[in-house]
Amino acid sequence: MKRTLLLLTVFSLLLPAGCGRAATPAAETAAPVPTVEATAPVQQESTPVPETPVPPPSFAQDLPDGTEIVITKHPTGEVLPVGGKAFFIAHADNADQLTWILVDPEGVYYSLEDAAAQMPGLELEVLPKDTLGLSNVPAALDGWGVVAWFFGPGGSAETNIAYITVE
Repeated sequence: MKRTLLLLTVFSLLLPAGCGRAATPAAETAAPVPTVEATAPVQQESTPVPETPVPPPSFAQDLPDGTEIVITKHPTGEVLPVGGKAFFIAHADNADQLTWILVDPEGVYYSLEDAAAQMPGLELEVLPKDTLGLSNVPAALDGWGVVAWFFGPGGSAETNIAYITVE
């Protein structure tokens, strides 16, 4: 509470006259906000802003034997014509969830929904057996990639990027 009050007081002192204040006489005659002095400098922790819509894979963890996620099949790159169709398959042991991610040529990760919103007409379908289907592929998808991100009790693991080439 003291920090908030101090920050509000300091902030209000930095504003130009009349800025952020009511224009009525009642506001000018209101009781002043008491100031509270801090006894020690306030350190603000900076929270890094993620550069990508989807976070990167988790760091390696010390796990009991047999619980680490082991990728047994990475998806492979595909070459297809504009409007074509492709399927990507990935498998992993000790995983109970799979999330498919698209990666743009600059390395930015996108959820399927976000990627589809950027590529009008692109159809994405998550199929059984760890398969992702893409159809009606636009030329703009050339150079993008597909990643399978597996999750389980032992953490998470990400496959290699399977690149898409649209001719």
